Amino acid sequence: MRKLFLIIVLILAVILTVKFDLLTAAKLGLENLFYKQDIQRIGSFHILVEVTNPEIEREGLTRESIRKIVVDALEKSGVRIIPDELWQKTPGRPSLNIWVNALPAVGQKGIYQYMINLAVTRREDDAGVPSIPQKDKVIWSTSELGKDDVKAIRNEITRLTEEFLKAHSGG
Repeated sequence: MRKLFLIIVLILAVILTVKFDLLTAAKLGLENLFYKQDIQRIGSFHILVEVTNPEIEREGLTRESIRKIVVDALEKSGVRIIPDELWQKTPGRPSLNIWVNALPAVGQKGIYQYMINLAVTRREDDAGVPSIPQKDKVIWSTSELGKDDVKAIRNEITRLTEEFLKAHSGG
């Protein structure tokens, strides 16, 4: 009887972990905790925005409008923005990347299934070895999945930006 109970508990734990993607959330939480000091030391960021669906851009959620939401929030909090021309020369090239993937919901005009991801990246130092291509290392990340309209997606971008600012300020 005891073995059966243990097996049921383990199966339930696996199902819940897979269904709610608890391992990824735990991993991101630990990484964010570990790298929190790194993002706190970065005083300025380059903002990179990627939107994958031109249809949502036609509804007003453009790269420029997303960038404005993020830049306004960062500047209000005292976080400096690195312009494109200076970013190429900035050591480590710190970036705040915003990806918005949105697909129209079937049969629901103006409603999108979306995933928003905010990530802080910096260029890894290859110690001057030219044969090894440099890559960006993610040092902090947060994301959100949902299904809603453009206004709600904009609100989620604002909320995730606030999460970034809280982590950046040490909160």
